[in-house]
Amino acid sequence: MNTHNVNVKTAAPESSERWVKGAKKRLIKAIDCAAMSIAYGREAADHYGVAYGVIQSVYDGARGFIDGFKRPKMNSNT
Repeated sequence: MNTHNVNVKTAAPESSERWVKGAKKRLIKAIDCAAMSIAYGREAADHYGVAYGVIQSVYDGARGFIDGFKRPKMNSNT
């Protein structure tokens, strides 16, 4: 077994701060997409005169949240 010391470079603190900032932006975007998806579902249900239940609300919110994570970034300002 090789026991000599290995010099390993660690990540700079700035890179982890950028990662947290990017993750926070992505999470905010996903939550916003979930809220918009629920709002669109309620609006469509009201328009067509159908009931908008809790299960449909949870489904639309989860679908919007996942779509918010998967959607590519549109520009550098978001």
